[in-house]
Amino acid sequence: MNLKFMKEDALLHFKENLKYNYKNYLLDSADWIYEKYENPLEESRILASDFSLDMTQKEVSIGDCNNVRIMYKNLKHISNTQAMDERLWAGLSHSIFWDYLQYRTKINEEKITENKILFSYFFKRGGKRILVINPLTRLWWVGRQVYDPSNEEDPFYALEFLKRDFSTKVLNLFSYNYTNNPKIVRAILVALAQLEKENNITNVLEVYKDGRIVVDGVPIEISYENNNSNIRRIGSSVYFKGNPDYGSGSSYSKYYSNENIADVQLRRNVSSFATAVLVWIMSEAMGGVPGKALGLLSAALSFISSSDPYSTALSCKSQIYVHKTQGAYIASKFTFIYRYNTMLYSRTNYGGTSQYVVIYKHNYQG
Repeated sequence: MNLKFMKEDALLHFKENLKYNYKNYLLDSADWIYEKYENPLEESRILASDFSLDMTQKEVSIGDCNNVRIMYKNLKHISNTQAMDERLWAGLSHSIFWDYLQYRTKINEEKITENKILFSYFFKRGGKRILVINPLTRLWWVGRQVYDPSNEEDPFYALEFLKRDFSTKVLNLFSYNYTNNPKIVRAILVALAQLEKENNITNVLEVYKDGRIVVDGVPIEISYENNNSNIRRIGSSVYFKGNPDYGSGSSYSKYYSNENIADVQLRRNVSSFATAVLVWIMSEAMGGVPGKALGLLSAALSFISSSDPYSTALSCKSQIYVHKTQGAYIASKFTFIYRYNTMLYSRTNYGGTSQYVVIYKHNYQG
């Protein structure tokens, strides 16, 4: 079939006269538009097989995801420019997708408004945002951004995260410039789906104009590199422990970096502090708080305190290692884990008495 588009002058006519016609959108067919305007639709040169959208799902978001697949599979040959043309979508809205839009918008006598019709059957305004508000265009544009031709088994695998609260998530995620890159979009959606799966969260998702993304009230960062996505919660809890939460200590043998802290001020003699307090001070200086099984750190600081009791500052040098096969991020724990091979010093600038200790920094993302 040749897809129909609405002529430019007809499009202006129906939008300008919506206040007189909006209740006609309750009718079973779109035949009334021919009574209001002579030959408002015209066949385009765009060919497509006959197809219809899914109207059988109890869960609307599941239906939306199904229809992303259907719409994009059948119309993936149209260009971005064509897919941004209001005349095309207005024509489809008033022809082959009339029944679908009545089903999807749930318009009835009590809820019908001019504004509702304008957003659902036309473009109320220009810009990218309208493309993810209109119930037809968003199906094509989400398909355009998630479709992965390299995945023969399921090129729409990235839709998983959108199967709950499709409309809100699409509006929040697809209104910003980073969604111009399908690879980044797929990486973000896969990362969010994994976060949802592993943490049993409800995913109240907020995306702000400055690019911040917040899930369940917690800010997150998503980075994309070498076809992989990384997701972390900003401000996540960081604990030092005597043993790693994953694997054995000997598995953390892949060099990561060095970290040197030349001056940890105490402001009074080290011997005046309880050892537990010194553990807190050093943990915080190294970017975390004390966790479980920190007996070795406690013993090392106790030794330093007794060996150089009048020192009023400490310092340390650390060589940092990560898991030899997993790297820093342990996906099954949703945690970054680092082994710190640390030399503690009783004076600033790595002077005085020294004591060696091994501890593990856990940066929890859940």
